[in-house]
Amino acid sequence: MLKNFLFNLDLISSGTFSDERLDPVKEEIETIGEGLSFTDIVIETVQLTKDNRIEIYLENEGISDGSAEEVLAFVKSLEKYLGGFIPGSSFEWIKEHPSHIERWVRGEYAWELAEEIEDGGSWEDDTYWEDEWEEWNDEWN
Repeated sequence: MLKNFLFNLDLISSGTFSDERLDPVKEEIETIGEGLSFTDIVIETVQLTKDNRIEIYLENEGISDGSAEEVLAFVKSLEKYLGGFIPGSSFEWIKEHPSHIERWVRGEYAWELAEEIEDGGSWEDDTYWEDEWEEWNDEWN
């Protein structure tokens, strides 16, 4: 299946957890993300940091469907279950064609849209060179 979207997750829980709690966390992620194409990938990346916080880190993971709203809803539900994420936790959702990027960052009190970029097209669509072709051709030939 064609993967039209990329997403990045960099989430760290506020609270601490034990190794014994990892399996229940993974089961909850499966429940929260039921029907989402990225749930299995997220479950595979759940780990404990050196200071026993839950960390979920994914970079440029390709998925075939989804939306920034789905990822945000998933992250918020997971955050509620885990008791919060530290400020600076973030996720990005990237649609490749046409290019659209949303970057969300956990602030002190809420999730904030830090960056949204729309690309109107590619350089291949531009025809600026055609406008100056005759002038260039006359000058160099």
